[in-house]
Amino acid sequence: MQYADADSPVVVVTGRPGGRRWHRNLAALAPVEVLLRRQWQHGDGILLNTGEPGYDTALATYHRRWPRLDIPPDSPLVLIRLATLSPAAGRTPPSPPDAG
Repeated sequence: MQYADADSPVVVVTGRPGGRRWHRNLAALAPVEVLLRRQWQHGDGILLNTGEPGYDTALATYHRRWPRLDIPPDSPLVLIRLATLSPAAGRTPPSPPDAG
């Protein structure tokens, strides 16, 4: 799965959204774990559809990382805000994402 990140948040284009269903679990803000740079990380994920607050910013983040990919204009995106991890203490609970 391709993603783009600016450390946090991570943006995922769902790819074939009509055939895949995993992203529907994120219609409301939900805790997630992602394997990123060979390390499991906690975060909060939310599904963004076109026209919703934060969608354009998330899409711009994705385009900066993958400028040549053609993303259909109605593609849903998943926005994941990562929690700060402390290697000595283990995983910490995720903090709520900022609005927008």
